[in-house]
Amino acid sequence: MTSTTIKNTICQDCLKQKDGLKTIKKNTVNQNNQSSVKERLINEIIEMVIQLEVEEIPGFEDIDFTKVSTTQLTNLRNDELSLLLDNLYEMVDKNSEEDIGEELEPELINPLEIIRKYKTLLDKKAKKNKPVEKWRLNIPKFIKTIVKNWRTESIHSIYEKSKIIMRESNGQLKEEIMDFVCDLSEIIFEEPVVEKISLDDIGRVEDWVLSRVEMIILPQLEVLDLLENNQGILILDDSWTKDLTQALIKEVHERDDWHCFICNDDNRLEIHQIISTESEKIYHKDNLITLCSSCKDAVNTMSVNKAFTQCLNNFIENY
Repeated sequence: MTSTTIKNTICQDCLKQKDGLKTIKKNTVNQNNQSSVKERLINEIIEMVIQLEVEEIPGFEDIDFTKVSTTQLTNLRNDELSLLLDNLYEMVDKNSEEDIGEELEPELINPLEIIRKYKTLLDKKAKKNKPVEKWRLNIPKFIKTIVKNWRTESIHSIYEKSKIIMRESNGQLKEEIMDFVCDLSEIIFEEPVVEKISLDDIGRVEDWVLSRVEMIILPQLEVLDLLENNQGILILDDSWTKDLTQALIKEVHERDDWHCFICNDDNRLEIHQIISTESEKIYHKDNLITLCSSCKDAVNTMSVNKAFTQCLNNFIENY
């Protein structure tokens, strides 16, 4: 599988810092004391040569800088020493720029990995906060000893296994299991097994909305930070497309059950890109989400707080 890379435009000003070598400032010299000037120039040159581990300097090829001494430099005029010092400063600048280039090697960023990371966090949070169904609290102890995964198995699975256990039981135990099976039968065949958040539990409503707002906004903010701080390059495999086709839009809407991912509205539905790039329009079903027009405007502010306030109002209005 081939891959496509998209390089984003990043501000380069922050990359101008030079941390590789100590900043060396020229000493202030007394122009009226030529011997003092020469002595200070020589000392500074020797210090920089040692620090930079210089072997030769353009224009001064006759000097062996691996064994440079005060005696060798004393024969040079002050203007020659100043030129030599300037050349050393240029070497410092060049080395610093090379060090920055090595330290800031671009990081390859896969947007799908970031999206999936936040979706995994959302799924774990939803699972943790999911209330225990009332029917599960009424599972007979005998069934719990046989069905080891009674805490997580679906109601349909528990129902079928309970019927088998009931047929193999007798006496009072059979009657207890039969009552439980009848209760499950009423739930399964007379009431839809759909969890719906009640507005009476405003805490759960707020958590629902905030979790979904964060799952949409935070991946984009993380990618922007990576691109700015590390000269990141997005990696896109062949599953991405440059066309937002009607087939792709339909696939996303069907996956989201034709409802807004945040507020559950089924009107004014639009497609939203979780992670977008300015350089090129690219699309992937995992990077697309169904939102109503109001929630889409809210998340486009890129502010979790602002989006949460608006989307919470949308949820309450559409409940």
